[in-house]
Amino acid sequence: MTPTAEIVSVEFTKSVIRSRHAFSYAEAQARIDDASHTDNITQGMRTLLMLSKRLRAKRMELGALNLASPEVKVQTDSETSDPVDVQSKELLETNSLVEEFMLLANISVARRIYEHFNDTAMLRYFPSLVYRLCCLWFWDGMLMVVDMVLLPQLISRHCKIC
Repeated sequence: MTPTAEIVSVEFTKSVIRSRHAFSYAEAQARIDDASHTDNITQGMRTLLMLSKRLRAKRMELGALNLASPEVKVQTDSETSDPVDVQSKELLETNSLVEEFMLLANISVARRIYEHFNDTAMLRYFPSLVYRLCCLWFWDGMLMVVDMVLLPQLISRHCKIC
């Protein structure tokens, strides 16, 4: 990949990843934002963040949809599973960093499959993505969009499908 996020080549291979440290999104963001961190790992994270921003900009220029919505964390009663609290989760730049490189990996795999198996490759198509992924939830006077995949027990008991 070039500094302008142009893909030079893609290679698929068996590999082993040697992680030096597991960062939470917040920890990684704090290191990136703190100018006093000048170690190789932090510099690498800053480079990846810059590249991820360029990848995102290119996707948007090509007509990609931004389907991001605020993520919520719902605390439920341990006995009844009724919701007792809802909090919005702050999205950080590091969340987008990981998202962009995961998308890039998926796009690379899809291209390879298409190149080698274009007559037999299948595309998963969700004709009603909004219907499948979201529901409306009214709680304490707030209207919320909740991801059905992440909160199935909440949806089955407390939500009306949109």
